[in-house]
Amino acid sequence: MQSVQKDSKVSTHCSGKYLDWDKYRSKDVKLYVEGVHCTGCVGLLERLSIVQPAEVEQSTFNLPQSTLRLRLRPGAALSRIAGQIEEWGYVPHLIEEESDADRQAARENRARLIDIGVAGALAGNIMLMSIPLYSGVDGSLRTFFEALSLGLAVPAVFYSGRSFFKNVAAAWVNSTFSIDAPILLAILVAFFYSCVSVFRGTHELYFDSLSALIFLLLSSRYYLARLRRSSKLSLGVLDYFQAKGDRVVGDRYQPESGMKLSSDGVLRFGQIAVDFSHFSGESVPVWIKPGGEVYAGTQIIEASGDAVIEVTAVGDRTRMAQMLEKVREAQERRSDTQIQADRWAKSLLRAVTTVAFASLVYFAWRGHTAEGIRRVLALLIVTCPCALALATPLVFSRALQILIRQGLLVKDPIALDRGANVRKIFFDKTGTLTWGKLSVVGGLESADSETLRLLYSMVTRSRHPVSRAIEAAIVRIAEKDDRSPVRNPESWTEFREMPGLGLSAFRDGGEEFRLVRSEDNQTTFSEVVFQKGAVREELLRVRLQDQLRPKSAKIIRDLQINRYGTALVTGDHAWPAREVANQTGINFVYSQKTPEEKAEIVERGLMVGDGLNDALALSKARVSIAVQGGIDAAIQSAQVYSLKPGIETVPVFLSMSKLVRRTLKQNFIYSTAYNLIGATLSLSGFMSPLLAAVLMPMSATTVFVWTLARLREKNA
Repeated sequence: MQSVQKDSKVSTHCSGKYLDWDKYRSKDVKLYVEGVHCTGCVGLLERLSIVQPAEVEQSTFNLPQSTLRLRLRPGAALSRIAGQIEEWGYVPHLIEEESDADRQAARENRARLIDIGVAGALAGNIMLMSIPLYSGVDGSLRTFFEALSLGLAVPAVFYSGRSFFKNVAAAWVNSTFSIDAPILLAILVAFFYSCVSVFRGTHELYFDSLSALIFLLLSSRYYLARLRRSSKLSLGVLDYFQAKGDRVVGDRYQPESGMKLSSDGVLRFGQIAVDFSHFSGESVPVWIKPGGEVYAGTQIIEASGDAVIEVTAVGDRTRMAQMLEKVREAQERRSDTQIQADRWAKSLLRAVTTVAFASLVYFAWRGHTAEGIRRVLALLIVTCPCALALATPLVFSRALQILIRQGLLVKDPIALDRGANVRKIFFDKTGTLTWGKLSVVGGLESADSETLRLLYSMVTRSRHPVSRAIEAAIVRIAEKDDRSPVRNPESWTEFREMPGLGLSAFRDGGEEFRLVRSEDNQTTFSEVVFQKGAVREELLRVRLQDQLRPKSAKIIRDLQINRYGTALVTGDHAWPAREVANQTGINFVYSQKTPEEKAEIVERGLMVGDGLNDALALSKARVSIAVQGGIDAAIQSAQVYSLKPGIETVPVFLSMSKLVRRTLKQNFIYSTAYNLIGATLSLSGFMSPLLAAVLMPMSATTVFVWTLARLREKNA
């Protein structure tokens, strides 16, 4: 979430309760919303962009965390949005820090426990009043106990059960169907029928079952909410990337070699060399001079004695935390499977409500109204789609938890949906299957000092691995032979880096020098040519080589055994690309491909690349995993980021995708079978409303426990 800035402009077209919120100006705002318990509530809150299009551009609700993320339009008044949420029966709270959500959750839990306590006390007393009635007491004493039961049932229904009324009313106003509609219908039918029985003296009362039902429903929802929240995704990546610290903005400190930074800052004095690999993918330390920025998660490789860093951001305000917040935002998106589960749940509720109404009419027409109410009441209670609707997000949340511990940060849960259908995998070569650290193996030893000086002057301007390898090799030659190609570098009047092609530089007089890929390479090495002038006079030909990662070949063979097609997609020359394919057993090779050509090839498969040079291909692939490269580029382009180098996490992801798909199918089968059996037993008269109230939370608990048992880390 972006930092919140204050503004003095206040809207007056809203409830005064939230007027102070209009002092906050931010494109993205996060709210904790009390009272949300089902997917129907989620659907309602995510309609804010439709209900208030002038205020809200996008609204996304995270059910496990009970947080609503809003993307506001320019000039939006947050108070009006909060007022609308309150009109729907929910209570919004502004979240500025992640800890705010935890505090609000604890507060809501206490309020729920109070409601449960009141409901339990009322239910217990009504049951005590029912003992004499069931024992056969008669006359004025029976009337007294019935009236007392009625008096206790009123607060049980209209106070303890007030959340059911709020949810249904909000859904009705917005033309949506609430999961509480059939439950509220059952409660009201049973309550008013019992009231009529009291006044008519027919003695057909359901106050005890009704109060017990409300207590059990509130208890089960509290339990499921706690279970959902305990299963929320805690990225844990901040611990992976950055150290703990208690610094505050404005603090100044002296960095030491080996120190891992816990905050963002600016170097005020001295010089430091830092490892920026998590951000940029660049494995070579970068020297920072006064005025340069450093970030939480980076490591100090070397520091001068007079170096001083001033803290500019801590905690959730650091660059790393902001990047991970983007991941959290994406993870709040619902997958296609989750959307389908919500639709199925709503369809089931509509069907059950229709059947219940028809059954009630039928029994009343046959003269068995009391029996019809009992059976319909059991039907409306037992056929609750909570098990599937709530277990589906739990499956994804649990899968994301396991994957992060195994080295995979899933930005977009849709990738888990699609990963189960992947049949072909495309691999980048350099930095993915290989180490990505080229070393010069020939061509420089015979070059004269002037040629090396000019070449050195060019490659030091580039961050490409080929340039860095040539730079390192020239430095080693200079040290060994006591030559000075690294001194007095050329001052280029123009320098260009051409993606996928090479480097071009001009010096005084307009003379051009180019370092380009060899077009006639017939070896397994990568070759680059250093050229001069418009006629492309060849000054030097340099050979470089990269080494295959030890596990690459075995992993690819295992994937092929599991019937995955494999292909290599690289911008490198055909010969080195084929050599890597031969070493790993990859089926197809696409060499000398531009980024645009790569994107077209991988569009329907899983792309595995380094997150930097493969950004376009990763963004276009149906499923994408970024490895080795910088997390910044990966978060922008890929759906999944591997915290481990190489491709060893690819089988882990594919295995988890299939496990998620199987678990969701099993949950759907169980939920469907449970509802069909429950509906049949209810309408046949073999299930009482009280038994239905007991079975409903037990059903949801069974699905939750089954999900957690299936998605164990050792099975991933």
